[in-house]
Parts: sequence; structure tokens; C-alpha cells
Amino acid sequence: MAVFDRTAYVGLGGCEFLCLGVSSVGNGPFTVLIAPTGQPLSGLVQPGDECAVGGNCVRVGALHVTTAGAPVWASSWHTAAPRPGDPAVPEVWERLALAKRIFRQEGNAQSLGWMLTFCSETWSGRGAVTYTSLGLGAVCRGLALLRSGLASGRGALVGEGARALVGLGPGLTPSGDDLFAGFMVGVQLACRVLGVDVEGWQRWCGAVVRDLAPRTTPVSAAYLQCAARGVVSEQVDGLLSALLGRGVVADAARGVLRLGSWSGSDLMAGLLAGVEAGLAGLGRRGVIVG
Repeated sequence: MAVFDRTAYVGLGGCEFLCLGVSSVGNGPFTVLIAPTGQPLSGLVQPGDECAVGGNCVRVGALHVTTAGAPVWASSWHTAAPRPGDPAVPEVWERLALAKRIFRQEGNAQSLGWMLTFCSETWSGRGAVTYTSLGLGAVCRGLALLRSGLASGRGALVGEGARALVGLGPGLTPSGDDLFAGFMVGVQLACRVLGVDVEGWQRWCGAVVRDLAPRTTPVSAAYLQCAARGVVSEQVDGLLSALLGRGVVADAARGVLRLGSWSGSDLMAGLLAGVEAGLAGLGRRGVIVG
């Protein structure tokens, strides 16, 4: 499918794929971490190389990976969620503010998420004129609809906001997809903190993502389905856990920002917006989108 210096996305037939990555990439859905190769993966694998999987081995191009005995990693941030009644909400707001400061200071200035948050009051959904002047009107509208729909419980608005984002931008995981993925898991964190029906939100997001899958790439559609269930990469898992008080927020935020060229910044922008929207909107209503 696509090959970079640190990762190689290889198709397995149909819409199935694997991401072969060096250790610095980190664990995550569909990812197989490989031993050091001594050279960039782009020198070992070429787009279009056939991939063979079987007998605990993955063979593609000049790369031969043995998976026998390899540990299976699973996203676990949700196990760190506070118990109902814990005085966690003010603390989560404080950690969220710290993460936002790190994002503003160190996010990729070329990413869509960074431009949105730095140009105007993204977190509150304001600044549509500014975004439009930068060609970002669709994203501003999408985020505003997500926030409004979440606060009012109007599922149609959330769906409209998702439609404005999914498939927006180039690459394997378009920026709009990364923003929406982050927003979905951010709201899940807020649900767990507030004791709101997180499973209902996950089911609803899963249905929306399945409906919008044709608008984006197969790889991104698969990652969106994972995000809808709260399954995320190791770095995002670390940030979610840190926001819940199980980790260092600054270190975890920087780990997310290092993902990809600008995917990390887009993911983080969506995640922080989702946490804030969830804590504010769901805290008032106490119910999730129906």
C-alpha cells in the first residue's frame, strides 16, 4: 500500500493490512514492530511488493519478520478510568489545560489541527471567518457541529460534523480523519470520567464510521473503527491515561505529537477538543447522543 522510512503498510487482500514498523513507531492497532534492519524500510520494501503471511512469518520484499513468541499489545487506557464518585473532574480539567499548552507550544505548525487551534478559539467552536480565510472552513464547521450535537444530544448534528471531516486531506490518514478519531476517543474519556454511557457513544460512532468509510482510505477507515471502540496507539493510550492521572501529561503529549509528520498534532487537536466538549456538554446533560 505505502512505504516510508519507519513503516511499511502491506495489503493482505481485500481491505486487510498490516503496518510493519520499527520500534520507535510504537505499538498500535494492526502494527507489527520489527527488529532493527540497519536501513530505512523504504530500501527493503517497495509499493506493490507481494506479501505472504503464514507459519508465524510475514514476508514482503526483502523483509522477513518472524512473529513467533511476540507479545500481543492491547490498548488499556480505559482501565485507568476513575470510579464513579471520585473527585476527578477538576483534576482532569487541569491536566487538559496543561496538554493544551504543550500542544500550542510544540505542535506541528503545518498541521491542520495546530492551525485551527492557534488561529482562533477552536475549543469553543468560534472563529469561522478566520478559518474560512485560510481554507479551513469545512473543518471549523465540522468541529462546531460535533460540539453542538454533543451538547444538545442531536445525533444528526454529530453525524453531519463527522461527514464534514472524514476524508478531508491527503495521505493514508487524512487530517480530517485524525481530528475525528481524536474527538471520538476524547469524548470516551469524558464519558468514563462522568459515568456517562460510553458504550452507547462507541456504538453510535461505529455506525457513523461504517457509513462514512467509502469517503476515505481503507487504512484510515480501519483506524477510525478502532478509535470508535477506544482502541488507540501506544502514544495516544499514554496521553489518555495521563489525563486520567496515570502518567506524566507533558511527556505523553509530546509522544503523541511525534506521531507521523502531522498526524500526531491532528489527533491531539481532536482528542483535546473531544475531552473538553464531553466534560462540558455531557456534564450538563448527563446523556449521550441517541
